[in-house]
Amino acid sequence: MASRVRVRYSGLILFASNILSFLLGTVFIVLISRSLSSFELGLWFFISGVISSFELGRSVIPYWAFRDSSRGMMVGRTAIISGILISILPTIIYLSLAGFFAGLVGAEEYLDIFYIAAIFIPSYHLTSTILSIIHSRFPHKAGLRDLIVDGVKIPLAFLLLGLGLRGVISAVLAAYLAFILAGAWLIRGELRDRVNLGWFKDRIRLFWVPIQQAIALRLTMIVDLFFVGILSSIKGLSVYGVASTIANTVLASQKISRPLYAKMLAQGGARPGELRSVIKLQLLLSIPMILGGTVIADDVAGIFGGFYRSASDVLWILLLAVLFKSLSLTFKNIVRGMEDVDRSVDVSAVKVFRSRLFVAEAVSYISFASLVLFSVALIPLLGLIGAAFSRLLSSLIVFSIYISLIWRNVPWGMLGRDLAKILTASALMVLVLLLINPQRSLVTLAAIGAGAVTYFTALYVIDGEFRGLVRMAWDELGARLSAWAEGL
Repeated sequence: MASRVRVRYSGLILFASNILSFLLGTVFIVLISRSLSSFELGLWFFISGVISSFELGRSVIPYWAFRDSSRGMMVGRTAIISGILISILPTIIYLSLAGFFAGLVGAEEYLDIFYIAAIFIPSYHLTSTILSIIHSRFPHKAGLRDLIVDGVKIPLAFLLLGLGLRGVISAVLAAYLAFILAGAWLIRGELRDRVNLGWFKDRIRLFWVPIQQAIALRLTMIVDLFFVGILSSIKGLSVYGVASTIANTVLASQKISRPLYAKMLAQGGARPGELRSVIKLQLLLSIPMILGGTVIADDVAGIFGGFYRSASDVLWILLLAVLFKSLSLTFKNIVRGMEDVDRSVDVSAVKVFRSRLFVAEAVSYISFASLVLFSVALIPLLGLIGAAFSRLLSSLIVFSIYISLIWRNVPWGMLGRDLAKILTASALMVLVLLLINPQRSLVTLAAIGAGAVTYFTALYVIDGEFRGLVRMAWDELGARLSAWAEGL
C-alpha cells in the first residue's frame, strides 16, 4: 500500500511546531513558577506524577489504532469509544485514593485539587486516542496539539493565577478540553466507521503488548520524582521538577520519528536513507539544545525565579539523559515499524510474543528496574544529583539495547559525518552564548534567540542537505500562501 505520509515534510512541520511549543511551554512554567509558592509548585509536579501512574491503560487503544489506521483501516470511532470506556476504572480507583496521596505529602488542605485532577485521566485517554489517528493519517497536523493546549492554558492560567494551584489546574484541564474538541473535528473524516466490537475484542486481547511498556514507562517517569519527594522534600522536588521540565524539551525532537513510523507500517519498511534522514533531523534539533542548555544552565534556570537557580547543578546531567532517551524512542519506533506480525487483526498471541514488537516494548521493564535500583542507591547519598545520575545511567542502558536492535539497518558512517557538521555549527552557537554571557531573564531569552540564529546560519553554510531542506520549506510555504490567496 502506498503511503500518503511525507516523512521529511511532516518531520519539518513537527520540528517547527515543537520549537514554538517549547517557547510556549517555557512561558507557562515560568508563569506558574513565579506565581505559585515552592510548595504548590512541588505539589503540581507530585500530582502530575501520581496521575501518570493511573494512565497505564491509556496507550492500549491508541497503540493499535495507530498501527491499524496507518495501514488503511477505519477505526476512529471505535477507538474513541473504547478509550473512554477504559478510562472509567482508573478514574474511580484514583478518586478512592486521593485522600491518601494528599496526606502522604502533608497537603490535606489541597484535597479538592487532588479530586479535580481526576479529570485528567479521561482527558489524557481521549487526547492520546485522537492523536493516534492524526499521527497515522496526517502527522504534520499533530503539532496542533501542543499549540492548542499551550495557547489556551497560558492566557487562562494568567487570568486564574489569583486562585493559585487551583487556577493553574483548571486552566490546564480547559486546554485539554479545547484540543479534544478541535482534534475530534480534525479527524471527523476518520470517524465514519461503525463501532466494531470485533476489532475491540481482538485488539484488547493483545493489551499486554502496549500495556507492558506503558506500566514501566509511566512508572519510570515518576520514580525519581517520587523518591526525591519522599527522601528529600517537596521544595527540593520543585527544584528538580524545574530542571526536568527544562531538560524534557529535548523530547520534542523525538516526535520527528512518528511520520517515519507511520510510513513504515504503510509500506512495510523503510530505506536506510530514510532512517538516516529522520535521525539526522532529530540530532539537528537536540544537540544544540543540549549544548546551549549546559552552557547557560544557571541563567536558564534563573528564568523560573532566583530560588530555582540551583536546578542548574543537575540540568546538564538531565539534558544528557533525555538525549539518550529521545534517541532510544526513535530507535524503538524503527523497530516497531519493521514488524508486521500484527497486520492481521486476529493474529495469535504466541506470534506476537515471539516478534520484535514484543522485544521493543519489553525493554521498558529494564528501564524501570534500573532506574529504581539507581535511585534507591544514589539519592540518599547525592540528593538531587543522585536522582539525575540515576536517570542518565538508566537511559544509557536502554539506549545501548535499542541501538543493538537496529545496528544493521542504519548507515552510521553517513550519520557520523552529519553529526560532525551539527557539532561544528553548535560550537559557533556556544561561542556566541559565552560572549553574550546573559545575566537577566530577558537577556537570556535574547541570547537563546541569537544562539539559534547562529546555529542555523552556520548549518546552512556547511550542510548542503540542510540548504535543500530550507528550500523545500520555502517552496512549500510559497505554494500554501498562493493557494490561500487564490481562495480569497
